[in-house]
Amino acid sequence: MNSIPINKKDSENLSFFQDLYNVKIPDIGNITIKDRKKISSNIKKYNFTLFELNDCTNSNLLKFANNLGLEKIIQNPYSDKNGVSNITAIKDKRQGEYIPYTNKKLNWHTDGYYNSEKEEVRAFILYCKNPAIHGGENYFLDHRILYKALMKESKNFIGYLTQKDVFKIPSNKNLEINRNFSSFVFNVDKANNLTMRYTMREKNIEWKSSEQLPKIKKFIDNFLDLNNPLIFKIKLKKNQGIIANNVLHARSSYEDLENNKRFLLRLRFGDELK
Repeated sequence: MNSIPINKKDSENLSFFQDLYNVKIPDIGNITIKDRKKISSNIKKYNFTLFELNDCTNSNLLKFANNLGLEKIIQNPYSDKNGVSNITAIKDKRQGEYIPYTNKKLNWHTDGYYNSEKEEVRAFILYCKNPAIHGGENYFLDHRILYKALMKESKNFIGYLTQKDVFKIPSNKNLEINRNFSSFVFNVDKANNLTMRYTMREKNIEWKSSEQLPKIKKFIDNFLDLNNPLIFKIKLKKNQGIIANNVLHARSSYEDLENNKRFLLRLRFGDELK
């Protein structure tokens, strides 16, 4: 837990996450029963887990995920054959249109909110090869917590957000798929798992008209304020990562040098951690 920034604003945050294990795994091919129990405990309580590995290759990171039961890789145009994407600031104009590949602030979202149901992202890994010199903190919120808060505020909010056509993804000139794709925000699958599709980036999403929508957006925006102690805040250090059941997440802007760039590996999966 030493990598979590400690200040007065974060004191409640630390209290809520005091039972979160940072699972150190020296051998990817030999995860101990004890470490599996720690990972399982984290997932059950927080829907994500922290981990540390010895410096590893893309294929070894995939092997680590496979050992935890994640096998259905969700590819994207910028991932390699193992499904691994290099998350770093790049100069390529086309790829640079996507905020993860820049040093800009990345607003709250779930991964693959624009994917079809067949390619739904259910889990992801972020693994830090090199942190930013300044900034680059990550923020995570278990979407189950937000669902409960919305339900408590108004059942009508959840009624709107579970409609199958509550939002539409507009056409993307860089992708030949997902044109005019409509979906829910919250859904409960056959195994009774709650999933979420969401982005705060208004230009990437078209919401179904409703008189409730402004109230819902305001509630969610307020809940995702970084002073909320239920939000997990961390700047991943070298060889540290997070693996999650596609919880809500965001990132602060950052600064680095040409010869010392922030560099993370990302993997996405169509199955969940248990």
